[in-house]
Amino acid sequence: MPRIDVDVKLDFKDVLFRPKRSSLKSRSEVDLRRTFTFRNSKQSYHGIPIIAANMDTTGTFEMAQVLSKDGGCSCPGDVAKAFGAGADFVMLGGMLAGHDQCAGEVIEKNGRKVKLFYGMSSDTAMKKHVGGVAEYRASEGRTVEVPYRGDVEATIRDILGGLRSTCTYVGAAKLKELSRRTTFIRVTQQASHMFT
Repeated sequence: MPRIDVDVKLDFKDVLFRPKRSSLKSRSEVDLRRTFTFRNSKQSYHGIPIIAANMDTTGTFEMAQVLSKDGGCSCPGDVAKAFGAGADFVMLGGMLAGHDQCAGEVIEKNGRKVKLFYGMSSDTAMKKHVGGVAEYRASEGRTVEVPYRGDVEATIRDILGGLRSTCTYVGAAKLKELSRRTTFIRVTQQASHMFT
């Protein structure tokens, strides 16, 4: 008989941060930079621990340059929750799709501008890089059209601003302190759909 795990599994949408007393007067007081030394390579990284996912359309050198300058998630709140739950790095794919720094052309369809977005396990990527899907495997990703979003700077500013706001809510002056100062509250609904 198969084993069924019945423990409750929580997702980003299932929790909110519980605010705490904070001595921070401004979001500008929050330091988002971290330093890591990797165990096997002994190399160090110093910066904001957000990286572009290895996807053909977002994992570009142009995107890496923008991220190094400034700095699974779908909004800035998800990024903050991941760090609050103890993540060392956060990978972004879909949040960065559709920007100027992403590979691919801007296509106009039905009067709106879009870009193609696909992961490296998608049918599109496998056809482009290895001539197709091997007969022993299946395509695990999708190819979707995402709205063209211009320069990525505004999106990065939203993500980092949300992260700084979260740190001020719980009194974390440094990103490294966020997980120690985080208490999550379980919720059933955290978004108002009144104006959507």
